[in-house]
Amino acid sequence: MSGTFFIPDPEVIPTSRVDLTFRLRSAMRYHREQTIPGLGGVWFVRQLSWAVAGLKLVQENIKESPIRVANAIEALGCKAEYQNNLDTYSFRGKRAFSRDQENDDTWNFRQLVQKRHYVQITYRQSTVRALPSNIGLGFVEGEGIRFNTMHLSKLGESLAEAFLLKQESGIGRGNKAVVKFLSEWIQGQAGPGQYVDPQSISQRLGPSYPTEKEKEIVLGRLNSFVTGGVCSDDQERRRRIVKYFKENDSGSWQDLLEKMAVSDEKARIHANHLLNAKAFEDMRLSCVKLLDVSAMAMENEDIGIPIVKLSQLQEIAHAFGEVTRSAEQYLSLIEKQGPYPRDAQVFASQMVSENLKEKLSFLLARDGRILQIIDGKVSKGPLFKTGFSETDIHDEETGDNTPSEVNHENPWVLNRLQQFHNLWLNCGGGTV
Repeated sequence: MSGTFFIPDPEVIPTSRVDLTFRLRSAMRYHREQTIPGLGGVWFVRQLSWAVAGLKLVQENIKESPIRVANAIEALGCKAEYQNNLDTYSFRGKRAFSRDQENDDTWNFRQLVQKRHYVQITYRQSTVRALPSNIGLGFVEGEGIRFNTMHLSKLGESLAEAFLLKQESGIGRGNKAVVKFLSEWIQGQAGPGQYVDPQSISQRLGPSYPTEKEKEIVLGRLNSFVTGGVCSDDQERRRRIVKYFKENDSGSWQDLLEKMAVSDEKARIHANHLLNAKAFEDMRLSCVKLLDVSAMAMENEDIGIPIVKLSQLQEIAHAFGEVTRSAEQYLSLIEKQGPYPRDAQVFASQMVSENLKEKLSFLLARDGRILQIIDGKVSKGPLFKTGFSETDIHDEETGDNTPSEVNHENPWVLNRLQQFHNLWLNCGGGTV
């Protein structure tokens, strides 16, 4: 909470967007952590660098909140890279940057810290579970996940210094150190203009240009032992996958499973947890498909359809077949290899019920935004739509959504494995 009137921090304000997690976000996170723990939603090095830089600058007496500083640094780095690579830029903020391209005022801190000049959901928001020492990569002390209250660990200090103080060259006239330029920029004393061009800022702050020291620090954490969270009994989970990446230039999901299955007992349990995670995601996506089919059936209905009638439509019954099969598969796998999230098990058990009306009622009650039930009738919800996008289907707020800058062809099947592979490559893990 913040302020005299207890206004929620931006971290906890709900967004008016489609949510296809069916209230299973904690289960999604559980399976991602079982797959590879401690990553949060981090896909590339600079996500972490921007976050720790925000904490470091406030620690050094910048009179702003860490959230605002980190978000603004991220926005400035992305905007500069966009300006320098208009045709190839693929990170967040493209829509706002294009709209503001002719407005020089949008380069200052006061403007870029505002969502309308960047994005609603920043990359930094996906770092909060990757930063702590107990559940993440160890860049902040303790176990809190509220960004404004975080304190840098020694590792976090090292990463912040690599970004702020130890780059080979500075920014603009006088070759200012990054830390000096950012401090002045936040206070309104510096910015892009006659002596500071976007290319200079892009090369020092942009998402595509982590320094060798930044990459070295983050790579070391990817190859470190797991010390907490749901996988504290298997400290090798990250290291095991890094070892596979190192030894297999063109690895694949199936090959990874096969190699883990003939390894030690903990590796075999890990492989089973990967299968559980895939079965869970298959179940959730089949429910997304069912919701979409239901929404399409409602597209030309303005007064609602009795839920009994909707559940009897042929296309709904067919979609329910996929839901039932995927739920049965999930229940079978978690019975063989636990532990598993209890809420997902309860959800899956409901989805194997033979009563289609009850199942549809249960599923729609877990949504309520696209479709809603009122007096036994299904009607359009406040966010009604059909044809869900990738951003709708995956959870952008926790980093499950594959960023636009990442190749969507995923040989690793699970987004979490693709995420780890992308971060490992961004750290220089794929170079000899």
